[in-house]
Amino acid sequence: MRNSTDARRSGTPGSKAAAVVFTLIILIVVLIGLEIVLRTTNLFGARVSFSEPHDLLGYRFTPNSTYWHFKENDHPISGTINRFGYRGKDWSVEKPEGTYRIAVLGDSYVAALEVEEDSTFMAVAEAKLNAGRGEVLELMNFGRPGYTQTEELMILESDVMRFSPDMVILFFLPGNDVSDVRKATSPGAMRPFFNVGEDGELLLDAGFAETGEFRMRRWTNMMKQRSALVSLVAERLNLYLTQRRMGQAGLRPADSVGERPTKIPPVFTLCTENPERRLVESYEFNKMLIGRMASFCAEKNTPFMLVTIDIKAYIPEYEEAYMEIDPSFNACYFEDDMGELADSLDIEYLGLQRIFRDAYMRIGEPLHWGHWNYRGHAVVGGALAEYLEAAMVREETEVQNG
Repeated sequence: MRNSTDARRSGTPGSKAAAVVFTLIILIVVLIGLEIVLRTTNLFGARVSFSEPHDLLGYRFTPNSTYWHFKENDHPISGTINRFGYRGKDWSVEKPEGTYRIAVLGDSYVAALEVEEDSTFMAVAEAKLNAGRGEVLELMNFGRPGYTQTEELMILESDVMRFSPDMVILFFLPGNDVSDVRKATSPGAMRPFFNVGEDGELLLDAGFAETGEFRMRRWTNMMKQRSALVSLVAERLNLYLTQRRMGQAGLRPADSVGERPTKIPPVFTLCTENPERRLVESYEFNKMLIGRMASFCAEKNTPFMLVTIDIKAYIPEYEEAYMEIDPSFNACYFEDDMGELADSLDIEYLGLQRIFRDAYMRIGEPLHWGHWNYRGHAVVGGALAEYLEAAMVREETEVQNG
């Protein structure tokens, strides 16, 4: 009697297996249901990934994919990635007759996923410049979030020139571009870095592609592009790890619009008389890479233009708060310093700091969410169109005068 009772209590092997199978079926049904909910509602911002690992660049947009992006704006933005792996319509490799092509390089400010494609600064500038012109002007978006001059130089050499641009424009961001350009100051290691050899030659370090973390990214990417649930979990984990690395490295991000600054972010100490030394070295590396890009374009007889993106101290309250912390703070430092670099390289230059300050004083509303909002894109597009119009007139005049 005791043995039969013990058997009933412990259960038979068959009943245990059945319970495990039943539990697995329930789990699979729940996961499938959750996947359907996430795909149809985009709950928690979930969507199938539209990017993929790249052995040299770290990552790229997946060619011929669709994107869904819901950050900062009050509604999601969707669209297509072209066959070359960039946001927007497909381009012809061969430049159409009667077209003036401008290739635009940059990071998330250029990719501009926060607004519809026809509201980006490039669309605004293109519309203004094409109004009443016989020649068609085409701005090509080579921007990808998170890129610095390292990846932008690589893209310039490998992708951009195949499209025969008449001009190349680089948007420099005082912020991530500085901290991320060197391994010593970057919070993330899953990206390429340049080192300088004894003869001044740039040596590419793409060792990240051989790490276990990157191999894991390649493996999980297959599931991220097929599952909104896997993509959501992976993105949240990556965000957590990035923020932890930034905290460990002391690279606190800039304050969001609407928050009065309580501390000068490390990169913005460059705007003071007390800069962080390691970031001074990274900033000099930015300048060196920009110089290489200008030289490369000069070798191809292609005009090169540098644009310095504003820092949010265009808002007087921000500037005042930073100056209370350090009276030597100069909100226009990056704009002026990059202007001097452009003069030394003999390239076109546009700084946005004072333009944004004037626009804010005129409009009375911020031009950012985190990235540029619609007003910000309109300001940049208008300023860029005005500058390019004058630059093209100067170019035509120089050609006519020999």
